[in-house]
Amino acid sequence: MSPRQRLVVLLLIMVGIVLVVEAITFGLLYRTALTEARARLEETAKSQARLIEAVARFDAQYSTGYPAGARAATLAQVREAHAQYAGFGPTGEFTLATREGDQIVFLLSHRHADLDVPRPVPWQSAVAEPMRRALAGTLGR
Repeated sequence: MSPRQRLVVLLLIMVGIVLVVEAITFGLLYRTALTEARARLEETAKSQARLIEAVARFDAQYSTGYPAGARAATLAQVREAHAQYAGFGPTGEFTLATREGDQIVFLLSHRHADLDVPRPVPWQSAVAEPMRRALAGTLGR
């Protein structure tokens, strides 16, 4: 093997090693970023839930005069707050739902400044899987 061929082979080996190391590095960075984003989203969801629970406790104690009851007062306040909210970016969504029997009943849907409430979805349906997981307590995993 000539010195020139040996140099080309060594250069190709070095390039291959660099590409493998870069691929591993990018994979690790991507996995870390994904894990951190998941943790932030879970914390945001938990924070929103605790805030709504605090409003609900307050309304249960002090909103006895609200015509439709304390639950309706809480939902009205949450809807009003989210009507003023800019959102979570182009793909973010805030949805509030409850399970009533074998239905997922949406109380609030906030996506792209659209506050229309979707129709109920059957619990066993393939639609609304993230909400079904949330209502089942699995945190979307």
